[in-house]
Amino acid sequence: HIISLDLLGDLQQNKPSTMSQFFISMPAEMMSGKQTVSLPDYARSTVSLDSLEDDCSRSDGGLTSDSWWVIDRDCHPKPTFGATPLLERCMRVYNWHERYAVKVLCGYRLFLKLKKDLKDWNAKIISPSLPVGRVWQQHILDTKNYEKDCLLLCGHMVYSDPDAVLDEAGLARRLETTKHILESQMGKLDKEVWSFGSVKSNGWCGVDFCDVMG
Repeated sequence: HIISLDLLGDLQQNKPSTMSQFFISMPAEMMSGKQTVSLPDYARSTVSLDSLEDDCSRSDGGLTSDSWWVIDRDCHPKPTFGATPLLERCMRVYNWHERYAVKVLCGYRLFLKLKKDLKDWNAKIISPSLPVGRVWQQHILDTKNYEKDCLLLCGHMVYSDPDAVLDEAGLARRLETTKHILESQMGKLDKEVWSFGSVKSNGWCGVDFCDVMG
């Protein structure tokens, strides 16, 4: 059985789910064709947000940029790449329950899509929320798969700059840009996934690497 989990649908409505297999789907607002989003002046004037249709043609050993997001926790042997091990790693490392981990993974998929659409390969335009940043960290630490996954999902390596937090003003601008784009597309954001806080008050200047990703 496969259940499609929409970041703005079932998950936010707290509908029960006992399925062990999921598909991490994009919010409908981000799937409705080409859209133009006005960004703050300090970022860039406009960016075209394309649908995922063109992504689905790329494959890596039978894995596509869509099928990468299928979660099957009952699969044996356990997969060593794709969203399933990433989800379970986050659950183990951060002690997240499955439902919350799936919600944040939905946010991570959206974050990677924005990275691709903005061509923000070097962490100069947007930065993730704290929960999404934690998923990103666990993905980056999977050095065997991360580069291949980036090429499959984004067509380019997506770099992080952990020293970028030393420029507090720059980090604040990137966080504000991320929030601006998401709110312009989806309205009110789920704070469980998109908790930004302030640069200093919410862990961005702490010593934990997962809290200080660029």
